[in-house]
Amino acid sequence: MVLHGLCGKVLEKTGFRFLEPDFSVLDQGQPRTDFENSMGDELEEEVEDAVSDGEDDAEYFGAAAAGPSRGESFSNGLLEEKQIVRSTVKPEDWRVECERVSHRLRKIGPGLVDREWRSHLMQTQQYHDLFNSQFPTVKAQLTKLSAELDKSLREIVEKEEIIGRLFDNKAESYRQMAAAHEEKTKEYNELNDSILNLQMELKTITDSLEQTRHEMEQRSSTVTDTQPLVKLKDTIKRMKAEMRQMDLRIGIVSHTLLQTHLRGPADQENSGILVSAVATVEGECTLLRV
Repeated sequence: MVLHGLCGKVLEKTGFRFLEPDFSVLDQGQPRTDFENSMGDELEEEVEDAVSDGEDDAEYFGAAAAGPSRGESFSNGLLEEKQIVRSTVKPEDWRVECERVSHRLRKIGPGLVDREWRSHLMQTQQYHDLFNSQFPTVKAQLTKLSAELDKSLREIVEKEEIIGRLFDNKAESYRQMAAAHEEKTKEYNELNDSILNLQMELKTITDSLEQTRHEMEQRSSTVTDTQPLVKLKDTIKRMKAEMRQMDLRIGIVSHTLLQTHLRGPADQENSGILVSAVATVEGECTLLRV
């Protein structure tokens, strides 16, 4: 509304005024211009542009009033000498067109009042006053907080330096222990590799031993007939018994020969026979021993 009033004052200062529409100017037989055909489309485009740009209704209607100077169809209704706008549209057509596009026009509601520059200015002033009133307190608090933070940081740095000096020796010992641990780890890995190799060799030897044992079991299973050995053992026992009997007989014969020899020369002939018999028996015993 303020902008509408300012525009009215400007038009009064410049001497511009609107005349009453004269409908007698139009000729009944005059062919209709293309304005009547394109009026609806142009009006719709102007309404959509006004809505998208956020213009007020007063600005939109002021632009609509000055709009006929944009097209060639409005130039026929202007008086170039006095710059007076003359309407070339019938009231009935204008009413119909307004009814057709009235539902598309933007309405100013109570919610748009907050968007005015006065409300923004008032809010800005309120925020400025609030900032000026709260800034000293906040500044003092921030200054105190900054000082406390600086003090805490200095204390932290000092404690870090003290802790660093206290733990230098431990850190050095830790590094030495870490190096020793790394060396022991390498040795462990090497020994582990050697153990793996020995385990592989042990596995190979175990496999060979199992194979040899299996072969021995197979061979021992093939030798199951022990009857010849039993017979041989029995034969040896029997031969030993016979040899003892023969030794006994030889002793008896030798004793008999000795007695005969001691009796006298009369019995020498008989002794010769006995000697030959003893020699025969001894030869048989020798053969049996062999």
